Amino acid sequence: MKYLVKTYVVLIALAFTGIFYSCEKDEEVQPGDPPTADAGIDQDAVVGSTVTLNGTGTDPDDDELAYSWAITTSPSSSSATLTNPNSKNASFVPDVAGSYTVTLTVTDGVYDAVTDEIIITVVEAEGSPPVAVIHDENGSAVSEDNENNSITITQTYVLDGSASTDPDEDQLSFQWTIVSQPDGSNPEINNDTNAEAGFVPDVPGEYILQLEVTDPNDNSNATQVTIIAKADPMVIDSDINENTTLEDIFEDSDMPDYLVTANVDVNAELTVAPGVIVHFEQNRVLTITSSGMINAEGTTDDSILFTSANVAGEIRWKGILVNSSDARNIMSNVEISWAGSEEILHSSGWKTAALAVGDEGKLKLNNTTISKSGDYGLFVHVNGELGEFSSNSFEDNEGYPVGLYAAQTGSMDGATTFSGNRKDVVVINKSTLSSDSEIQWSALNNARYHLSGNITIEALLRIEEGAQFESEQDVKIVVDTDGALIAKGTASNQIVFTTANESGQIHWSGIIFESADARNELDYVTVSWAASNDNFYYSGWQYVSVGVGDNAQATITNSTISNSSADGIYVHKGAEVSFSDLTFENIQGRPVVLSANHAAEVNEGFQFSNNTQNVIAIYKSNFTNTENNTWVTLSGDAYYLVMSEVQVKEALTVNAGATLKFTSNASLIVNDSGALSAEGTENEMITFTAVDTDEKWKGIAIETNSANNKLNYCEVSYAGNDEILYSGGWRTANVALNGTLEIQNSVITNGSGTGLFISNSSTVNGMLSTLAELESTLLSENTFTSNAGSALTIQ
Repeated sequence: MKYLVKTYVVLIALAFTGIFYSCEKDEEVQPGDPPTADAGIDQDAVVGSTVTLNGTGTDPDDDELAYSWAITTSPSSSSATLTNPNSKNASFVPDVAGSYTVTLTVTDGVYDAVTDEIIITVVEAEGSPPVAVIHDENGSAVSEDNENNSITITQTYVLDGSASTDPDEDQLSFQWTIVSQPDGSNPEINNDTNAEAGFVPDVPGEYILQLEVTDPNDNSNATQVTIIAKADPMVIDSDINENTTLEDIFEDSDMPDYLVTANVDVNAELTVAPGVIVHFEQNRVLTITSSGMINAEGTTDDSILFTSANVAGEIRWKGILVNSSDARNIMSNVEISWAGSEEILHSSGWKTAALAVGDEGKLKLNNTTISKSGDYGLFVHVNGELGEFSSNSFEDNEGYPVGLYAAQTGSMDGATTFSGNRKDVVVINKSTLSSDSEIQWSALNNARYHLSGNITIEALLRIEEGAQFESEQDVKIVVDTDGALIAKGTASNQIVFTTANESGQIHWSGIIFESADARNELDYVTVSWAASNDNFYYSGWQYVSVGVGDNAQATITNSTISNSSADGIYVHKGAEVSFSDLTFENIQGRPVVLSANHAAEVNEGFQFSNNTQNVIAIYKSNFTNTENNTWVTLSGDAYYLVMSEVQVKEALTVNAGATLKFTSNASLIVNDSGALSAEGTENEMITFTAVDTDEKWKGIAIETNSANNKLNYCEVSYAGNDEILYSGGWRTANVALNGTLEIQNSVITNGSGTGLFISNSSTVNGMLSTLAELESTLLSENTFTSNAGSALTIQ
C-alpha cells in the first residue's frame, strides 16, 4: 500500500511553514509548488528473485528532479542492497523472506524532499530462480571490452535474451525495461516482452537497460547492460546484399548520418531517405551492381548529400557508379560533391567522374547538383542510358561537367545549369546516333556541346534553336545515308557549330551530308572555323566546311559560313540542294563550290566579306535545269568562277550585272536544247572574262538555234586561248557561233583569236551569215577591240 497520508501531511506542514514565514519574515519566499513522488504499488516477491522498482516524480514548475531509493526496513538477517539507487528505476534481490519497505525520495532543489514508500512482501522460493543473460545480435556479451556497447542514435540495437536459463528448465517470460536514460530522452524498446527486443536511443548519452526473466513460480532474475548512444555516423564498411533503407538519423544538417569506409557494392535495393547525409573516406566508391538498384529521392527542402568525409582538407572520394540496368534507378534532389578522386569507368578509355553510368546502366537524374569533382561531374558509358535528365546543376568541377555519347545527348535539357567548371560544356564523344524515332538535341543553358570525336548521324536528329557546338581539331559531323539533320535556328537565336579553340585558330573538320532525306536543313546556322582536313570526296578529296555528297539532299538558308581554312560549301554534282540568303566571311578557300545546275540555286541574298576569293566556283558540269535556270547577280565584287568546261543543255539566263570569270581551261558551250540569255543594261553590263588575263580562257561556243541565245550589253574578254568550235576546222574565238544568236551593245575584246566567229549556217540578229550587210551591222552594234585575230570571221 502507498502512504499517501504521509505525503499529504508533509504538504500541509510545508504550507503552514510557508504561512508562518510569510507572517514573520518578508523574505526568501519559495516560488512555485513542491514536487510529488510515486514509488509505485506494493509487490510480492520470492527470495532470490529480482524486484524491479519503477518510480516517478512530477514537478508543477518543471524543475529538474533527483531520485534516491533506500531500503528503510528489512528482515533482521537480510543484507540485500539496491542496484541503481539514484535513478528512477532501481532493483534489489531479497535474500531473506519477510517484509521490506523501500522509500523513494524526490527533490527539486527548491523545496524539501518528498517521499513515497512501498512494501515488498517476500516468501521463500519454490524451485530455483532463473538466470538472466543479455547478448547482442551476434551472441556476444554486451560490454565495452567487446566493443559492442555503443550505437548511433535513432538506430536499432538488437538485444538478445535467449541465452537466459532456468535450473528447473521452466519456461521463462521476459521483460525489458529502460532503467536509466539521459535527460530529455524518450527512447523506445520494441518487443519488450520477447526474448529478442530492439532498443532505439534518441539522444546521445548513457542508457541502462534491464532484462528480467521470470519462471512460472514467480522466481525472477534481472541483469543490466549499459549502452552508450553516440551522435556519430553509422559506418558502412561492407557490401549491401539485402534491401536496405538509409534513414535520416540526425536532424542537424551538419551531421553526417553515414560514413562509408570501404568500397561498397550494392547488390540489392538501396533506398536513401530525404535528408540523409553520407560521407565517404578517400577514394571510396559506391557501386550499384547489375543486381542492385538505387532510389535516392530527396525533396526541395530536404535533399540528399553524398560528399567527402574531409571537405576541409579537400580530400576527394571516388564517386558513384551505376552498373544496374534497373529502370527504377533514380537520383532526385541529390547533391554529390568532392568526388572524382580516381578513374571509375572504362568507356573509350578510363574516365574519372563523380557520378558514372556504366555499360548497360540506367539512371534518372533530376534536380541534382554535382560539384567539386576532380574531373568529370557526370560520365555516361556509350551503352549507358539516362532515362530522365532535368534541372540539374554542375558547379566548380575541375573537369568537364558532363561526358556522354550521341545516344544520350537527347536527354540533355535547357534547364540544367553550368558554372565555374573547367569549361561549361557537355562533351559528346566519338559515336553514332541510331534510332527509329526522332531525336532532339536541346539548347543548353549558357553552355555548349563539345565534340571530342566524329559524330555519325543515322537517325532523324533535330537541333533546337540556340544550341551551340564546339569541336576539337579534325572532328566532323556526318549525316549518314540513313540519317537526317534538321538544324533550324532563328534570326535572333542561331545554331552555332564552331571550333573548341578559336583563340588558337584551330579548325575542326565540318558537316558532311551523305543522306538523301529531303528534311536535311540548315536554317539560321553559323558554321565557323571548319575545313581542317580532307573530309569530302568529289574528283578527289576536298577540304570543306559543309559538304553535300552524291545523291544527298540539303536545304541551306539564312546561314553563315565563316573562317573556313579552305572551301565553305562544296556540293557534289549528284546532290540536290536549295540555297538562299547565305553569308560567307573570312573564307580562305572558295565560299561555294558546285555544279552549273546548283549555281542556279544561288540567290541575290548571298553576301561575301573578307574572303580570299569572293566567288561561286563552278566545276566541270552540264547545265540541265528546266525550272531554276538563272544565275543571279552576286553582291559586291563577288563573281562566278568557272573552273572547267560547262555545257549549257537547257535554257540558262544570266542576270544583268553578273560577272563570270573563267580559268584557262574553262569554256561555256551551249548545245543540245540549251540557250544562253545574257542581257545586261548600259549600267549593268554582264562580264565574261579570264581569271588570269595573261593565260586567258577558251571562250563561249553557241551550237543551238534557240531564239533565246542573246548577248546584250555583255563584255566577253581575254578568251580564245584554245580551239572551241569545229566548223570546217577548229576555231578559236571569244565567241564562236554555229547556230542562232542575238548580240547587241556588247564588247568583244582582248581575244587571242577571232573576236566573233560565225559559221556559214548561223543566224545573227535575225540575219543569215551569208548576208553581205551582216558584218557591218555587227560592227556597228557592238565593239570589237584588241583581239589578236580579226574582229569578225564569217565563214
